[in-house]
Amino acid sequence: DWDYSFQLYLNHTRDTGDRNIPLAHPELGNWVRMQRTHHKQLYQQADASESSSCSLTNERLQKLKNAGFVFDVQFYSWKKSYDELAQYYKDHGHNASVVSNSPLGRWAGKQRSLYRDGLLSEERQKLLEELEFWVWDLREQSYREKIRQLKNMDKLTKWSKTSNLPWDIKPQDGPLGLFMCNQRTRYRKYCEGKIGHGLQDYQIDLLENELGMDCDTCRKKTWRNESREPVDVDWENRMNQLQLFRKQHGHANVPRTYSGGENLGQWVAKVRERYVHYDEDSPEYLQKRVAALEAMGFVWDLCEYRWQRKFEELIDYYEQYGDVNVPDSLGSLGPWIREQRQEYHKFRKGIPSRLTPSHALALKRMGLDFNRQATNRRKQEEVFRQRINEYRDYYGEENEEKNRPSVSSLPKSLKYWVERQRRIYRQWLQGQKELSEDRRKLLEEAGVVHGIADLPTKK
Repeated sequence: DWDYSFQLYLNHTRDTGDRNIPLAHPELGNWVRMQRTHHKQLYQQADASESSSCSLTNERLQKLKNAGFVFDVQFYSWKKSYDELAQYYKDHGHNASVVSNSPLGRWAGKQRSLYRDGLLSEERQKLLEELEFWVWDLREQSYREKIRQLKNMDKLTKWSKTSNLPWDIKPQDGPLGLFMCNQRTRYRKYCEGKIGHGLQDYQIDLLENELGMDCDTCRKKTWRNESREPVDVDWENRMNQLQLFRKQHGHANVPRTYSGGENLGQWVAKVRERYVHYDEDSPEYLQKRVAALEAMGFVWDLCEYRWQRKFEELIDYYEQYGDVNVPDSLGSLGPWIREQRQEYHKFRKGIPSRLTPSHALALKRMGLDFNRQATNRRKQEEVFRQRINEYRDYYGEENEEKNRPSVSSLPKSLKYWVERQRRIYRQWLQGQKELSEDRRKLLEEAGVVHGIADLPTKK
């Protein structure tokens, strides 16, 4: 009796407080399953504009809804975790930071992962976005919190009264000082149009609108208070060390990890970072130093220099072999080509990439195939059809099954190919392997797989 079971359901929810009765329940399990099945049928018939034939009447449906009956178990479980998260945010405010290894943290992380993959329903997206402190990117939440703390720093507040720019925050000011120095460096790279600045749109917006940074002032601040040459007794010593390195190695591109000459590699890296803002309006002493470095063949942009070196190797390979299909296992050039393909796909998808448009164009003009997997598939298909034609040509007019000689009489290379195709076809019949429709028809029409059809057919 439906009413009797419904009363048992009400008693169970009143006693236990749980509306999601397990299907293994001895008295109510089957009844709960039937209500969900009938509810699903009811909506399917409504969508198809058919007359309802299930036993779940509108009166019973309304009773179940009023009692809080769980029709969608998955959404009920999701909503339960959602309510826990909402309460957590309510208790902790803007400082809410769910621990990632806690059950609630893992649940929140899964929702963000589903959202990135496009698998989270719009209804659930909307519910999560209604939470006051919810963010889809935890890094964005951390970044916004640091910007908020920077705005509340006494030093920044006092200094902003005159310039409204956070240039005077130093690494000595603690973790926020280190963070701000990093953001200044990245923002300068952004102003110079470099791809590797690493700033996202919301970060640029926060730096400009919340902290008042702008590219014009950034360039002016680079050389402030440096119109006269500073007392730098170490400069000449460093230049002598660099000259010695050039004599020993034939170039002045000292690696950052080079520890000789009192950590000469780190000094050269700092020179590149410091002088990257150099232009014709820079102080005269800077112009002299830049000229002295360039006279030794000093490279300012190591990434561009290394890319051009590899591109020259690619030109040499082309002149020797006539193409740019470099094997992945060929020295350092093969992995470099593979990396260019990966960076190109990032570039096409709008993801930050180290491959510039000019580099991509140069590689295309050399004939580099960026979609190598598709090319390999086309080549495999060409080889397959070529083998089919060889098989047909070999048998000629004797392609009837009764006149066909054994596979062992085929040439060695063709014999191995036929044996492999017959093995694949046999596995396909037994449901163990996939075989495309086109290939199956070609194999059957050419008679490559004759005598195998008597095996059990694929279900």
